[in-house]
Amino acid sequence: QEACLTQRIVNPLLLGSRLRSLVEERTGGCTSSIGFGSSKLLARLATKKAKPNGQVWFLGVSGDQNPGNCAWRWAIEELNSSISDTSLPTAGLYSDCELTGSDAEWLSDLPLQELPGIGRVLVVKLATAFNVTTCGELMRGVTRGQLIDLVGQKTGERLYWLCRGRDPCDQLHVQKPCKSVSACMNYGIRLQTLADMEKLVRSLTTELVSRMSNTKLTQDSSVRGGVQGQNLTVRVFIRAPNAPQESAKFM
Repeated sequence: QEACLTQRIVNPLLLGSRLRSLVEERTGGCTSSIGFGSSKLLARLATKKAKPNGQVWFLGVSGDQNPGNCAWRWAIEELNSSISDTSLPTAGLYSDCELTGSDAEWLSDLPLQELPGIGRVLVVKLATAFNVTTCGELMRGVTRGQLIDLVGQKTGERLYWLCRGRDPCDQLHVQKPCKSVSACMNYGIRLQTLADMEKLVRSLTTELVSRMSNTKLTQDSSVRGGVQGQNLTVRVFIRAPNAPQESAKFM
């Protein structure tokens, strides 16, 4: 953990090449693809472009606002020491698109169903309403207001930005609060008497209380302050008539 905190990878493509060579070496020839990006969405799109056997790097415009402090820019300069300011990302075909140049052209030709979270029903709905099937067609021919009117505020906003290489929901929640604490038996137990049931419920309750007392307030927190519940859900499974009397996993 200390090594991860103190080391900085300047060129992700070097890491990608090393990982891919290790995969091929240790699997006896299995190839792999890696995508890098200045956001989670761009990394996923880069992986699509990298397949079936390659690696691609998408540097978004919004990830390049501070050239002096941007680790992505440092990596580019190390990868190509002859790069000049004129060759760095500039406004492309679409001024609000996250990608530029040939990367923006690739995104423009990308079918809408390749975007994460965009299903077949939504694709058919867009094609029927606006006669669009690619990200570029959606960018050129459909306004944000039209999308919101068709699919609603939340989905319309997200779709408007997804086809431009941005995701409003693309946030890394480092301190994610705990939402639930549970204790359960994941194998079948055949309770024969009321005493057996009371013993099982008591043991599960004790385990649940212990877990609640030792739960961290956030994933990154070192303090185990414990939590209090607002709702209690109890799930009881009944043996099916054709199930065996003794569970196969019961020990």
